[in-house]
This record gives sequence, C-alpha cells and structure tokens, in this order.
Amino acid sequence: MDQLAVKCRKGLMCILENEALFLLAAFLLRGILFVDTLKWHMEGLTRLYTYVLCPWGGALIGLRLARLGQKKSGSEMPVLFLLFIWIVVPLLWRFGPTFNNIVTDIGYAMVFFGLYASIREREENVRERRLLEMGVLFTVLSIIWCGLLVYCAVTGKQLGEDTGGLPFGVFRGFLFAGIHYNSVGMMAIGCLFMSMALFACGKALLLRAAGAAGAALAALVIILSQSRTSRYAMLIALAFGAFMKVWVWPGMKNGGTRKILAILCAATVLAGGYALSGLITRAALAHYMKLSGQTGIPAGQTAENVQESGVQNEAGILQNVAETMVVSAAAESQMTGKSREAVDATFSDRTNIWRNLFDLWRGDLKKMLIGRGVGNTGSLIAHDTIHEADGTAAVHNTYLQFIADFGLIGFILQAAFLLCILPRLFRGVCYGAGHGESGLLSMGMLVVAVLLIGLMESAPLGQMTPTNLVLYPALAFLTAKGETLVKQK
Repeated sequence: MDQLAVKCRKGLMCILENEALFLLAAFLLRGILFVDTLKWHMEGLTRLYTYVLCPWGGALIGLRLARLGQKKSGSEMPVLFLLFIWIVVPLLWRFGPTFNNIVTDIGYAMVFFGLYASIREREENVRERRLLEMGVLFTVLSIIWCGLLVYCAVTGKQLGEDTGGLPFGVFRGFLFAGIHYNSVGMMAIGCLFMSMALFACGKALLLRAAGAAGAALAALVIILSQSRTSRYAMLIALAFGAFMKVWVWPGMKNGGTRKILAILCAATVLAGGYALSGLITRAALAHYMKLSGQTGIPAGQTAENVQESGVQNEAGILQNVAETMVVSAAAESQMTGKSREAVDATFSDRTNIWRNLFDLWRGDLKKMLIGRGVGNTGSLIAHDTIHEADGTAAVHNTYLQFIADFGLIGFILQAAFLLCILPRLFRGVCYGAGHGESGLLSMGMLVVAVLLIGLMESAPLGQMTPTNLVLYPALAFLTAKGETLVKQK
C-alpha cells in the first residue's frame, strides 16, 4: 500500500507540475469547448474552470515559489508581483466582490502568472521537453478541431444545428465554431504556431509531419474564418519569422546583403501569403455558393455578386455579410449603403468606440487612473455606435481595454513587465533563428501575432482568453532562453 501511495503521489505531481497539460486544459475549458454548440455542458465547464483549473494555476505558482531558494529569480518577477498585487488586492476593494471581478482575480493571477512563473523557473532541458509536449498536444488539437472546421467548409455542413446560438460550420460565408469567427481565427493562431513548434522541435519524421499537417490546417482555418485581424497577424508574424531567419543567418558574413535579403524574404512571404489567402477565399466563396441550399448564406446573395465582392476586396471578403454578423438585427435593418461604408471606414465602428472611451476618461480622470473593473465599461461607450441597440460594446483594443479595466497604473505595470523582458526575449528569438532551434522562433512569431491582434481586439492582454494563454508560455520560453545565453557569456 505504501508503494502504491508513493506512485499515486508521484503521478499526481507529474500532472500537477506539467505546464503543457495545464495549458491544454485551460485552452479547452476557456476556448474550444466554451461555445454555443456545447452550451448544454457550460455549467460543468465553469465549475471545472473554477474548482480545478484555477487551483491548478495556483499550485504552479506555489511550486515556483518553492523553487525560489534554489535559483535567482528573474529581474521581471518583482514587476510581475506588483502587477499581481494591483489586480488582486485592491480590485475587490475598488470595484466590489462581483462575480466578474472575483473570476478575473483568480483567472488572471493563477492561470496566466502561473504558466509564466512555472515555465520561467524550469531548467533548460525541462523547458525543451515542455515545448515539445505543448507542440504535440496542440498539433493533435489542431488536427481534430481545425480538421472538423475544414470538413464543414468542404461539405457546407453545420454541426449541432439544433443547439441554437452560433453554429459550428459555414454560416453566411464565414467559418464559425460555436463562437464568433474572429475568435475562431484567434484560437487557430495558437494552434498554428504551437504546431509549427512541433515541426521544428520534433526529431522523428512522424512528429514533424504531424506538426506540418496541424499548422497547415490551422492556417487554412484562419483564412476561411474571414477574420481579417487574425489573417493579417498571421501573415505579418510569418514575415517576421522569415526576416529573422535570414537576418541572423550565420552562413552569410556580409551584413548589408543579409539585411536586404531578409527584407526581401519578409516582403515575399507577406505579399505571397496575402495573394494566396485571397485566392483561397474566393475559391471558398464560390464553393459555398454552389452549396447555398445547405448553408446559411443569405438568399439574396448570388454567386456573381459574392465573387465580385471577393475580387474587389480580398482582405474584406463579403464585408456586407461581416457587418450583418457584427451589428444587431435592429441596427442593420436601418442601415443604408452610405452608413455601411461609414462603418467600414471606422473599422466596424472601432474608432467611434475609442472616441467614446477617451471622452469617458476626460470626464473622469480618476477612473482612467485606477480603472473601472472588468465588464463595467462596455455599457458606457456603446452610444452612437453600431452596438447601441445591444447596450454594450467591447473596446476592441486590448491595450485600451486593459486601461479601462485595471487603470493606467495597471497598464504601466504590464508595460514595465514587457519592457523588462524585451532584451532577453529578442535574444531568445535571435538564438532560435540562428542556431536551428526554430521552436523558439515559432514562439517569437506567436508573440508578434498576439500583440498585433491586440490592436483590434480586446482579448490578448486582459481577461481569460485562449490567445492570452499561449502568449505567456511563449514569453517564458524566450525570456528564460535569453537569460541562459547572458549567463553563458
């Protein structure tokens, strides 16, 4: 019995200490499975997140604290701790013990900080193993989840049609997964670069082939989702990876020539990816129209005008349909052609939302300084926008959202944390690009993609989102590697 108890404890600790399993569980609970199509088990998922995942994140922080005496803490850790204190301790006092605030306290501190702190303190061989494990787990997820979405795109089917809410499959020319198509694109970003990490780190041919398949499926889903934010972020991140690979290429001694080639490679990836994405999109739209009797494409659309829309604007295919999904039915019914053009000119009314937010801050500088708490800003900035009928609006910029939630003080602490790790972060990316450790380069591309997404969406650096989940391990892998290089010098 004693031996059995020892084995059980060891097995439990192996699970509890494994950041790869934790990341996958969090990604599933707060992303892939937290959708309208599976809403019948939403209550169970919420309980798993609250009573299993958050304590698990807390355990990762506890294990990291237990290792403090064994090695020197990173210089960014005090800043991260101050941010932790600012979010958790004063939040309930400032904004009250509401459900949103409590969940954000636990989720942000335990989940995100737990991932970063635990990976950051690992030995190099353990970090390499964790990156490989994350690549394997996310590749399997990508092949299954993205494979199902591609199957829906090919067949025009919608899975779980009787559940209500947003569908899983093709709807009005977009690809949904029980969540908004923008969220589909953002989650596929995580699957893409984690699968690329497996392709880079895998020693066996089978692992590399699986990583390539997972990455290809994820990239295809990003394109088919019609999420312009995710598509542009993917292309720029891939161009960044190509630039870094050539820029630090050890085989070329002429620095000027190397830099010119790096810029040309990045431009080729960006332009080629943009053109290929447009071709895939137009082909998909033409295919959808052939299956229009089986999909949710509006009856008023025809193959000709859909294709014409795609040819005229590759980056914003079916913009009129996109607006249909963004605005409420009441607001849409009153829209004229000119008002639609105005919405597109303001990035789906994002600039008007930002204007309202700045006006709100000018009227209450104190709240700009300390924040309003999670979920307390949207109802105050929806007026005179396409979201007015809904009564609330997301800020659609993660940096502004962070200030709205946690104040300028919180944002400065978050920025200080990123600035503290930036030199080591960049050193880790350069090492990965120049020494064949392309798994680290994939993590660098992931960081670039997430930070770019944050310019137009509210997800990455604030509340609990799958995009944020993959960001913090990427930061930890690169920062820890960069610090190791500094010590070796």
